[in-house]
Order: sequence, then C-alpha cells, then structure tokens
Amino acid sequence: EEVDGPTGVKARVGMEMMLIRSRDRKILWSDSRQEESAAQGQGVAAVVEAVNAASARLLEGTLPDLVAKIEEDVRQSAQGSH
Repeated sequence: EEVDGPTGVKARVGMEMMLIRSRDRKILWSDSRQEESAAQGQGVAAVVEAVNAASARLLEGTLPDLVAKIEEDVRQSAQGSH
C-alpha cells in the first residue's frame, strides 16, 4: 500500500504465510511480516519501485526461514521412515 507521511511517500507490504504439509494438512510454519520502503521520487513509478523494494526485502527475509523448515521436515520424515 502507499503510505503518505510527514517524511514523504513510502510503500508498505505485508504478508501472512503458512506452510502446510499436504499429506496430513499439518501447519509446519507460519509467519506474518511487514516491510516499508521510501519512494525515491514522485509519481506512480516511484511508488511501484518502493513496493518492489519492500517486497524483495520481505521475501529475502522470509525465504531462508521457509527453506530451513522444509529441510527440517524432510530430514525428520526420512528418519521416521528408517
């Protein structure tokens, strides 16, 4: 979303995520995150750039946690099948 404030325009992006194992519908991981990025300039293009920057930071911060949880579940599943 576009946020107008005393220091200028910024973009705020938020996501709520859940990792659900399909075979048993168990929630393995969930998280809610929000990032903001200041618009560098005026107009729609500047806001779009700010949304992209905030989205990239949000995903960069989330993906390692998500990958780690998937890897952990795979290891646990492999140990349980032996």
